[in-house]
Amino acid sequence: MSTLITTSRKPDDFGRRIARILSHIIPDSKRINRGRHSFQTLFDTAESMGYDRVIIVRTKFGHSAILDFYKLGEGGTYEKEELMLYFWDVIDHKIYGWNRIPGGAPISTSKQVEEVDKEVALALQDKLGIVCDRVTSIGLLMDRDEDTTYITLVETKSKKPFFYAKVKIVR
Repeated sequence: MSTLITTSRKPDDFGRRIARILSHIIPDSKRINRGRHSFQTLFDTAESMGYDRVIIVRTKFGHSAILDFYKLGEGGTYEKEELMLYFWDVIDHKIYGWNRIPGGAPISTSKQVEEVDKEVALALQDKLGIVCDRVTSIGLLMDRDEDTTYITLVETKSKKPFFYAKVKIVR
């Protein structure tokens, strides 16, 4: 499943960074600048480039983002999926002081992550192409308190975190 990643129409720096991070960690993905493209133009571009999924990163109030997922449906039209992912209180590679985002999609994790928050873990596996029980260059850690799920992406070799966020599913 190949994915085209872009931002909302007037993105801020944070939205562009989230889109860039996603393009490094989602297998078979490409990030493009949206510019003034309408939804239809964006979806036509995705279809002509052979992408069957589109992720649009919308930012809200500084360090929070909503990921909208669109899937190529019957008849060549893209349909918005019901599930959205909401990230907030994000700390990314720029805040950690890194000059680069580690490459090496896909992200890997262990089956224990599902025990932390099964719904979020399955959504992340499905939407971001995370693989279980296989070591790759990027790892996913997950934690949870009473009502919040936290994710951390780490470079497996150095064990350095480069992305941290609170995450929840929005319908």
